[in-house]
Amino acid sequence: MAQTPDHPRPEGRPGAAATLAALIGPLGVAGILGGAAVFAITGQFSKWSWIPMAAGAALLVFSLLSSPRQALAVLRRRGTRMGMNMAALMILVLAIAVLVNYVSSRRHHRFDFTRSKQHTLALQTRKILRGLKKEVTLVSFYSRRSPESEFEEMSDLLDEYRYGSDHIKTRLVDPYANPSEAQKYGVTSLSVTFVEGGNRKEQVYGPNEQDLTTAILKVTRDQKQKIYFLVGHGEYDPASVGPNSYSEAKRALEAAYYEVANLNLVSQQSVPKDCDVLVVAGAQKPLAEREAKAIEAYLAAGGKALLLVEPAPAPSLAEILNPWGVKPLPGVVVEPLMNLFGDAKTVVVTHYNYHEITRPFTEGRTSNSQFVTPRAFERDPAARPELRVADLLQTSSQSWLETNFSGKVAKEPDEKSGPLTIGLAVTTGPPPAPPGMPQPPPSEKETRHLVVIGDSDFATDNYFSATANGDLFLNAASWLAGESELVAIKPKPPEQHTIMLDQAQGRQTFVLSVLAVPLAVLFAGGYVWWRRR
Repeated sequence: MAQTPDHPRPEGRPGAAATLAALIGPLGVAGILGGAAVFAITGQFSKWSWIPMAAGAALLVFSLLSSPRQALAVLRRRGTRMGMNMAALMILVLAIAVLVNYVSSRRHHRFDFTRSKQHTLALQTRKILRGLKKEVTLVSFYSRRSPESEFEEMSDLLDEYRYGSDHIKTRLVDPYANPSEAQKYGVTSLSVTFVEGGNRKEQVYGPNEQDLTTAILKVTRDQKQKIYFLVGHGEYDPASVGPNSYSEAKRALEAAYYEVANLNLVSQQSVPKDCDVLVVAGAQKPLAEREAKAIEAYLAAGGKALLLVEPAPAPSLAEILNPWGVKPLPGVVVEPLMNLFGDAKTVVVTHYNYHEITRPFTEGRTSNSQFVTPRAFERDPAARPELRVADLLQTSSQSWLETNFSGKVAKEPDEKSGPLTIGLAVTTGPPPAPPGMPQPPPSEKETRHLVVIGDSDFATDNYFSATANGDLFLNAASWLAGESELVAIKPKPPEQHTIMLDQAQGRQTFVLSVLAVPLAVLFAGGYVWWRRR
């Protein structure tokens, strides 16, 4: 039987392989571009990016190998070259997006343009977050059924904490949408956040930065440091209440995770061994010789003290200060120009010398402190050479030391002129180098001993929240305790900006917004309609 020869394929008509290649090739390109796009958007090389890219590459290679002549012919076409140029441009744009995403995920910065920096965590909180060594999880239970402003505020606050440290993990859970999670934590009310670190857990109610930061300290600190307040000589008692008490100071110390207790050296023979910082807040009566020696022995053994010294007739505590290179001066510092409400006895300090205690005031929002009848000090030139006495607070050149204070303020020729020092810090060893400079080795770092301030009224409830007063007290105590991350501006509540209008302004606002503007829009619309009619 004669065999029929194979009929040749008509010229220009592609075979099955070429047709398949023409279909698979574009799919491969689409897979590669799609996977690259997912990677550019998410910034993560996950299965949703590498699987489409790998599959697309495989399809593209198969398309080229299954019909190489057809592929070569297609590549020579003008439309193909234009398409390849467009694809190359798209790949370049995606590569730039990937690069920008990669860099921004590791080196990014957020800007807060509000006047009060409402969307920026306080410097104290940021320092604590930067110093974290343990993982902390914030689980917040808020619902959109709650007031929307509170839900959004908590969401923004969690973003700020997560941005502040890689050790912070956050979750915002709607208990209505996820009841099992709420039941797991035993949630019985909304607007609660659980702060977890290790095997510790704290609860915080409401979007409160101060409480969240305190809870983070509680779950990450190994133990509380203890601060004792000396009593028995007319000092301010942190356990009392009222405008002339130290209840705000005590509350702030406890919020920073310190334990606060009173110390009466009449009933105790020495300063307790668990005393991390001793505070003498404005003694009005002289210390007994045995009490002074007990404090001297405590300091000589490496103890730390915050001494708030009032002017005469209060004791100067010279028996404690003199061995540390500090000399109390007689008289009261007055400053007729830099004062509060024209009262020369209330001195406003705006000049802070460079020191770790005062540095946050020049970097933060607060820039002045108020003191009532402060006492001045000076360095003792004959002090031990290893002592380092640093000036912290100074009055202006318009102040002077009033030695005959009887209600009428008038400078006498023999009275010491300003600037006068009303706050000092005493250390031994080399001081820390300024930021950006090489720091001394750990074996040669400074040892902190004293902070002396010539006033105790500034930390009472009357003045604690005024400008930098409370921050100054907390910074001094935290610096002595070695808690450098707490030496900063404490979190402040958000400012409320309210516009108060009188009756005339209210009428003008009503006429302008409710009548004038809508009528102007209606008139403009009517005029345009009439012209086009």
